[in-house]
Formats: sequence, C-alpha cells, structure tokens
Amino acid sequence: MHLQYHLNGFLTNKIPFFKKLNWFLVAGSNILYLKNGTNYTEASVGIENILKVIRVDYIRSFASNNNGTNGVRITIPVFNNKGERD
Repeated sequence: MHLQYHLNGFLTNKIPFFKKLNWFLVAGSNILYLKNGTNYTEASVGIENILKVIRVDYIRSFASNNNGTNGVRITIPVFNNKGERD
C-alpha cells in the first residue's frame, strides 16, 4: 500500500515565511506485507515545491525483524505530467 497526503498549504500558508516561499507539506506511508508474517513500513514527512520542482522527505522505516532506519530522500522529476522529458 502506498499513501500520500498533500496538505497544499493547509499549515504552511499560516506561517508568513513559508507562505512566501510557496512550499507545501506532504505526509506519506508505504507498507509491504509478506505471506510469511514479516512486514516493512515507511513513514515520511516532507516539503515539496522547492524551486518549483524539488521535494525533500524525511523517512523512518520500521520492519518486523529490526529497529528500522532513518533517511532523507531528495526527489527531482525527470518527466513532466505528459510523460515527456522536461
């Protein structure tokens, strides 16, 4: 399962500095369940629309067999919405 919730300025528009930058918060989760009873889950929170294209996420992973890890993901799109190269 893959879930993402784009707040679209719901919180950031209330902070003057963030409203001027036009950055938006995103929360998400990725979950993978396997037949043998193990599972893997990621929870993330991030900021998108940095320089109108960049997204930065903080990710925390949880697995049934270990304590999990932390990470940062930086996303820069290669294709636009029509499937053509930018």
